[in-house]
Amino acid sequence: MIAAYHGAHDIVIGAREGNGLELHASSQSQVMLAFGDPSLIEETCSADLPALTSKTITGPNVLRDRIDDVRRKGCALAPEEILLEVNVITAPVFDHNNQLIGTVALAGSISQTPGTWHRAMMI
Repeated sequence: MIAAYHGAHDIVIGAREGNGLELHASSQSQVMLAFGDPSLIEETCSADLPALTSKTITGPNVLRDRIDDVRRKGCALAPEEILLEVNVITAPVFDHNNQLIGTVALAGSISQTPGTWHRAMMI
């Protein structure tokens, strides 16, 4: 379970094992696309990319650019791409063979988590 806090009110984001996240919309999935099996990129970009919010990436070329950006920067941001008022910053977790084995993410309200790379790199 991931909990995000928005002012005096808690926003709870369900992220339980087995729950799927849209590969184009979450920062966790974008990290998996950037550092995982390359065949997932074409499979994802050739499928429908539904908008979950007004800020969700829905264009395959925009998604490819995002994946390249995640590779360069080493982590992903997805402000309001999956839930309004929520940002998630995700980094890859590699094993001793430099193979992606998971991700670690920090979720919070858009007002309390960096929405830009400049601020995210200060964390």
